[in-house]
Amino acid sequence: MTISEGEIVYLLNQVYKATQEEVAKLKGEIQGSTTVHGDETGWRQEGQNGYIWAFVTPGKQAVRYYEYDRSRSQSVVRGILGDRFRGHLVSDFYAGYNDYGCQKQRCWVHLIRLIHKRQERYLDNQELLAWIQAVRGLYDEA
Repeated sequence: MTISEGEIVYLLNQVYKATQEEVAKLKGEIQGSTTVHGDETGWRQEGQNGYIWAFVTPGKQAVRYYEYDRSRSQSVVRGILGDRFRGHLVSDFYAGYNDYGCQKQRCWVHLIRLIHKRQERYLDNQELLAWIQAVRGLYDEA
């Protein structure tokens, strides 16, 4: 079977058009959720850097939304969450999430890693070590 590049482009455009209603529905569910976990990971394709962005809601009716973008800027976060998201955004410490206007929860795993690095670097700072122990206590309790 032989398919031209033009036919492949045409078919991809048809798939894109056919899925836009479902994509809008998924984004609407993400935007209406009380909690959304956001993350991005690098994706290099044909020598071009890009990112797969993931936005996931919790619960039995969880939504898992993935979108590719060449950008890692906060404009992608705004484009996916829109203007109506008022829930809590759970993410790592990447700055692209910082300016989005909602409540934030930083990922515990990333926080604990950062704390361990600081603990190793500032072993003589008793005030910092006490704070680290208090944060770790909260984590263990949770």
